[in-house]
Amino acid sequence: MHRFAAYHFMAAYEWSGRITDVILASGDVYHGEKTLVTHSGQYTPAVIDFTQRDARKRLKEIREAVSDGSFDNWLELIFLPLYGKETGKARSDIAEQVIDFETELPQQDKISVRFLAATLVMANKLIGKDRINELWEKIKMLDIIDVAREKGLEEGKSLGKTLGIIEATRKMLMDALFEKYGVIPPRISEKVKRIENQDTLESLFRQVFRCENMAAFEESLDGLEL
Repeated sequence: MHRFAAYHFMAAYEWSGRITDVILASGDVYHGEKTLVTHSGQYTPAVIDFTQRDARKRLKEIREAVSDGSFDNWLELIFLPLYGKETGKARSDIAEQVIDFETELPQQDKISVRFLAATLVMANKLIGKDRINELWEKIKMLDIIDVAREKGLEEGKSLGKTLGIIEATRKMLMDALFEKYGVIPPRISEKVKRIENQDTLESLFRQVFRCENMAAFEESLDGLEL
């Protein structure tokens, strides 16, 4: 709670606004105080407890619903690896099952590749960095970026082909940064907004999965010729 509170007050100061934290609780859940009072103020995050949900049962239900065309809550897929109280290999197994299922969906135009990227980021601590990288290779990241490029082309026709592609990739990069690291410092947001080169944006997207923290990502960002 103290660590979360420190980030909260720092973000509130930088953004000069009211911020509400949402903590996603999974596995071995903290059952202590949900409110923390410090000299900086009172910290009261909203806690969503996923431990009472059955990931394996829900994945089966989603598979069936997708098959018969009755499923539309696609955002749930991102958080599905967090369901239940399982830990260790049992938790990593269900996370991989979810990711394997999701890799089939972009080609069917069921979900955006941003959902798959967000799920990989969400499962980062459940599976481990090395295995995440293996999975990323397995699903052929370059092919996924090509799908994102095509999506950007469709969504950006009114703004022009090139602008649509770049904006779609930039949005995918920002989503991945937020899912993995949390609040994005304004200085990094501004740097990303200034990037107009498609290859540079794709390179930075790959860096999200290779960098341990925001500081490492920023170092990669500063090392590019923008």
